[in-house]
Amino acid sequence: MNSKMVKKISLLGYLFPYIFLSMYADFTFGSMMMYLFMLIAFVFLSLFITKNDQRELIVKGNIVSYCSSALLILTSGMLENQWYFKPFSAMGLLFFVTTMMVFIQLMCIKLYSKKRVHQ
Repeated sequence: MNSKMVKKISLLGYLFPYIFLSMYADFTFGSMMMYLFMLIAFVFLSLFITKNDQRELIVKGNIVSYCSSALLILTSGMLENQWYFKPFSAMGLLFFVTTMMVFIQLMCIKLYSKKRVHQ
């Protein structure tokens, strides 16, 4: 697959507001299952990017995902219910989860790269 197509597919994958949907499901239904879906999606995206040697897209993609989730948080009225995500605010939790997802993705890349070197 050529690199331009990989970049487009990856950025489209990151454009989906995974973190917002996880927070929204948590707030609305009290369900943490969307956080698991988000984790699986981010790991899949990072492995797809790694297999195609486009690792710099992980940072760009997470910025895109953060912005799309932040925009939806600001427009959804979730900021009015800051108390739900204690000890964080809605934006604070978004920042924290984004940071953790970047860390997890970097760990997946490191593990995948080690496995690839030993083969």
